[in-house]
Amino acid sequence: MSRPERQFWKTLTKATLGLGAVVGLYLTAASVKAAWAFWLVLALGSGYSVTVVLIPRAFKRSVEYANRVGNYPKLLQLKVDLEGQKEALLVEIDELRLQKKDEYQRGVSEGVRQAWGAVASRIADTPVLTNAIKESDGLILVATCEGSRPLPGARYLVAMRISGSVKGVVEVRKDKDSSHSIQLVIVQANDEKFWLRVNEKAELEDNLPDNIHLIPYEITEGEANPLADLVDEEVAE
Repeated sequence: MSRPERQFWKTLTKATLGLGAVVGLYLTAASVKAAWAFWLVLALGSGYSVTVVLIPRAFKRSVEYANRVGNYPKLLQLKVDLEGQKEALLVEIDELRLQKKDEYQRGVSEGVRQAWGAVASRIADTPVLTNAIKESDGLILVATCEGSRPLPGARYLVAMRISGSVKGVVEVRKDKDSSHSIQLVIVQANDEKFWLRVNEKAELEDNLPDNIHLIPYEITEGEANPLADLVDEEVAE
């Protein structure tokens, strides 16, 4: 016999026994002319059932309903807060996506400039640094070139003559001047203190120290010079 069938017969048996007990009680009370006792017992049983079963169950349901009604404003506010957080996260994700895209584009642009700077510095004679000038946009290095003039965008390393320590990277800027002098802007400062001293010196005089020179730019760093950590000439006072 399956479980549903057993449950059916069990319920039927309980119902039959209950109804039989009620009928038997009524017939017994009627035979002794005490039907009122039957109705009294039935009323007491019904009252007991209502008191023990229905009232606690109704009270429990009313408490649950009251809690639901009381928590509804909180749940509604929580929903509003979650929706606001969702919108904020979506905006943040969009901003990060745009930021990554901009960083990627800047990286690609810088890579192209580095490649061109390395090539352009090798198809022309290396300029010789002569002096520095201060402009509104920063320090400008001036150099002369006796041979072929470097094209705009050519890059050079600014290095110490003896140690080979690289102080930064400069780039030839576009200039309408057709003379042999060229101007270079600093695109990478490897040694902040060095360039601070050069900048301070340029406020008094435009001469650059003799212990620095230009080297054609390389995209990948070469092997470190063992003298670079031992010797580091200072800017001439």
